[in-house]
Amino acid sequence: MEKFKLIDGSFSVKETKEIITNLLEFKIQYHGKQNFSNEIRRGEQDDRSLTRMENLRVTKDEFLTYLESLSEADTLSIFAEIQIKK
Repeated sequence: MEKFKLIDGSFSVKETKEIITNLLEFKIQYHGKQNFSNEIRRGEQDDRSLTRMENLRVTKDEFLTYLESLSEADTLSIFAEIQIKK
C-alpha cells in the first residue's frame, strides 16, 4: 500500500473550514460530472456517483455543524493521508 500525506498542520477554524469544505466540494462536483457523463454516454444515472455525492453532502453538513461548536480563536490540527492499494 502506498501512502501520501495530504494535510498535516495546524489551522485556524476559518482556515480549516476553507480547506475541508473545498475538498468536499471538489469531490461532490467530481461525482456530479461522473454522473452527467454517464447520463450522456449511457442514458442512465451513475448510482455509485449519486450515492457518493449524497454521502459527501452529509459529511459536509456534519463537519460544518462541528465547526459551529468551536471558538473562532481555536487552533485545529488536521492530518489526512491518502492510501492507495493495488
